[in-house]
Amino acid sequence: MRYRPEIDGLRAFAVVPVLLFHGKVPGFPGGYVGVDVFFVISGYLIASILLDDLDKKRFSLARFYERRARRILPALIFVILFTTVFAWFWMLPSELAEFGKSIAAVALFASNILFWRQIGYFRPSTELNPMLHTWSLAVEEQFYLLFPVALFLIWRFWRRGLIPITVAVLVVSLALAQWATVDAPVAGFYLAPTRFWELLAGVLAAMVLRRNVLPKSQIAGLLGIVLICGSVVFFTPETPMPSLWTVLPVGGAVLIVFFGQQGSIAAQILSWRPFVGIGLISYSVYLFHQPLLALARLRLAPELHMSTVAGLYAATFALAWFSWRFVELPMRRRGPGGMTTPKVLSVSLASLVALLVGGTLLNLSHGAPWRPGYANVAEVEEDLRPNHGLAEKCAEHGFTLSRDCKTSDNPTAVVWGDSYAMALIPALVTSPTKFDFVQQTYSSCGPFPGVANHSPKYPWDSCIAFNDQVLDWILNHAEISTVVMTSDYSELLGPLYYRNGANTTAPDEIKSALESSLIDTIGKLHDAGKSVVLVGPPPRNDTDLGRCYLHQYIYSGDFDLCDFYEKNISLLDRMAADLLADLGDVVPTVDLVPLICHDGICKTTLGGVNLYRDTGHLSIEGSRLFGERFDLAKILEAAASTWAQKPKPVLHAVNPSQ
Repeated sequence: MRYRPEIDGLRAFAVVPVLLFHGKVPGFPGGYVGVDVFFVISGYLIASILLDDLDKKRFSLARFYERRARRILPALIFVILFTTVFAWFWMLPSELAEFGKSIAAVALFASNILFWRQIGYFRPSTELNPMLHTWSLAVEEQFYLLFPVALFLIWRFWRRGLIPITVAVLVVSLALAQWATVDAPVAGFYLAPTRFWELLAGVLAAMVLRRNVLPKSQIAGLLGIVLICGSVVFFTPETPMPSLWTVLPVGGAVLIVFFGQQGSIAAQILSWRPFVGIGLISYSVYLFHQPLLALARLRLAPELHMSTVAGLYAATFALAWFSWRFVELPMRRRGPGGMTTPKVLSVSLASLVALLVGGTLLNLSHGAPWRPGYANVAEVEEDLRPNHGLAEKCAEHGFTLSRDCKTSDNPTAVVWGDSYAMALIPALVTSPTKFDFVQQTYSSCGPFPGVANHSPKYPWDSCIAFNDQVLDWILNHAEISTVVMTSDYSELLGPLYYRNGANTTAPDEIKSALESSLIDTIGKLHDAGKSVVLVGPPPRNDTDLGRCYLHQYIYSGDFDLCDFYEKNISLLDRMAADLLADLGDVVPTVDLVPLICHDGICKTTLGGVNLYRDTGHLSIEGSRLFGERFDLAKILEAAASTWAQKPKPVLHAVNPSQ
């Protein structure tokens, strides 16, 4: 096929936004759409090559997979080996074990499946995973296990059906992606069936260009650039992906493929030598950027200064050029001095097996805890164990009246909520003020009767059933006088499910539904003579603060490096604060931020003790010290007495979940 420099320029428009997004450079909140552009480019180029082979009757699966091996494996293996050296010295045993698991998954081209299964409530921050970005490679390779065979069969038996079948599968995949944004967002993001349509958009472009000479259009080519750049600037991490929104950057890439050919203004822009140069090394740039950022965050601090990020970008491009020049190009060479097809395939297979075995051994060895410098890490890592509150049985099994889940035989209060409620329990136990209570908590289930989040492990209907049981029990036990309700309020991010199974992803609707649920619940508790207090979550900044503490424990002992600016508190915390502020006239609220953040800085240690076990939950020891230092029980009792002194009138709201 004819070389198109503008396609290499388009690669630059794909990879640079991804780097800026992962480096948290302000102004590029939708930079992740670069991956979607890559999918279109890949589908277009591969389909063009295969269609050319079919047309010239030289189609061969062995030849196809040899080309793929030459293209992707040398640089991939080089990056993995490079990363493994630093991971060996810089990763905690648990991190190295997970890293080994990800290497094995990469070798099987199944890392997208691994990361889909690993996304969970108590998982470390994904941005610390050096191999996280390989999910997109896995999606491509899974596509290319099916596509060449399907293309050959359609070409052989129903050539006229190429475009109709491609369009049909594309539409089905896109519809599945849109459905998944609500019912299975994590699966929709990582798994191949909801991503195939993006590759097929490029495939379709290749098919159309082979059959038709499209009319020239300067506007269409420029529109493609605008759609991609607009998505980078105006999309946010909350934009559901992939979904109908993804049609914008994908459509932009297709427009450039169609109308950005030589002679157009779009081609002149994209063919600018610096863009083409970046495009040529874009694969290695993409491979190197995530390991460098992740390793820096592991070794230095979760929040990197922009000067550090700039240095990492410079290193990324330098390493990428080296990889392209001395690893990628030599392996693509054919003929004299190059490797033959059988040798390429055999070496590729051996390399993948070696990665699989090596990664598995790292995982089975539990991250080689016998490495120098890691002898005492295991007991420190114990501080990061899940904080279940009074007992583990109070956390995962829903409604319970177990004696282990109450602090006395005659408690007068109940703590109701999700795992963030669990994390406050040790603080209440160690508070100087006596506070007898029952723990009613269920992971990933905020105290919002009638509405709930959904995940494979914690279905929405089980959460609604739990909250119904808790509310009914409280209303029927006169001895319970105080109800403390707390959560991380992740329900605000949606999708939110109602009691009847309907759901919504609209932020305004979600907030309204949560407010209605709380007001209705507070009204019922008020009528029953109960005092109610809502507690906000501890401040967090979307980084793994517990891991940061461990790394500083090993390397520097400077735990201030894990502190963060109050202005960088996470979006979810800000949304939760807005929700509680709206309810401030209805019910007493307790904000934990002023207790942890002072003079614009949020501390992650208290008296030398680590406060956090992960991205937001208080650690067991941290929670205990928090209770001793601030007497959380006294704060809650004072808030409850405010309610008692100023009883509210009618609080009932129309609840859309009923």
